[in-house]
Amino acid sequence: MPFVRISLREDTSPETRQKISDGIHQALVATAGTAETDRFHVISAHAAADFIITPSHNGIDYENAVFIEISFIRGRSEEKKLNIYRAIQENLTKNAGKHPQDVVVIIQENERVDWSLGNGEAQFLAPPRA
Repeated sequence: MPFVRISLREDTSPETRQKISDGIHQALVATAGTAETDRFHVISAHAAADFIITPSHNGIDYENAVFIEISFIRGRSEEKKLNIYRAIQENLTKNAGKHPQDVVVIIQENERVDWSLGNGEAQFLAPPRA
């Protein structure tokens, strides 16, 4: 179950926000084994003055970046992560009008005990419910 935080400028339309969320989710389903019904995304919009980004870094020129933070339970290979980055970028470029250089993805991994999906329980530690 990935948890996704999306940070973007507040002038991003609701339609584009939905396309960004959809593109990320589609990429995770296709590359990370995420279930279609497993979408937990939080979008944070920021005023342009509060969205401070170096205009050029590591040979990449940013225009209107979107930051995508994905939290996973540890265990994805380097190759799988590279496939995730690529699929998200391709989906957002194709369907949400984002420039490839403006799609910034950060994957954070933790352990099963670090997740509670509600009810004060650590569901990934407990045996599945019947």
